[in-house]
Formats: sequence, C-alpha cells, structure tokens
Amino acid sequence: MGAEESVHHFLERIRENCRPILSHGADALVPIILDGENAWEHYELNGRPFLRRLYRLISEDASMSALTISEALAAFEPQPLSHVAPGSW
Repeated sequence: MGAEESVHHFLERIRENCRPILSHGADALVPIILDGENAWEHYELNGRPFLRRLYRLISEDASMSALTISEALAAFEPQPLSHVAPGSW
C-alpha cells in the first residue's frame, strides 16, 4: 500500500476497534507506539509520507487528538486491566 491508502486503513482500524468504547459514551485512548529501529527503511522515504499524512489527518479530525504520553496520562483516569493480549515482544 502507498502512504495515503495505508493511513486511511490504519485510521479505519482504530475507529473500528474504538467503536464499542465510544458507543458507551467513554473516550478511547489508543497508544500508537512506532518502533523506530526495525522496519522504517523498507517504507517509502523511511515512512515520512505515511507519518506526515497520519498526523495531518488526526489533527484535522475533530473526533481525534494526538497527545503526548504526559498529556494522555493527565487526561485519562487510570483503569485496571482485566486482560492483556500477548504481543510480539
């Protein structure tokens, strides 16, 4: 996929995954933690077009906000985790 299509796909997946939380009137916090050492050299211009488009679309969408970790921690009440899915690491 090119950068444009990838960003739209990525944001649509976020929307789909957040729909159950948002339908209950709660805000959803979606950490996007991008690994900076492994894959970026395989993307067009080291991922720069993807990242620029991603942040542009998030900033233009009134239903989303890009936050730093500090901003997110200040904005959201801590919640206990009932389940943690296994990850690649």
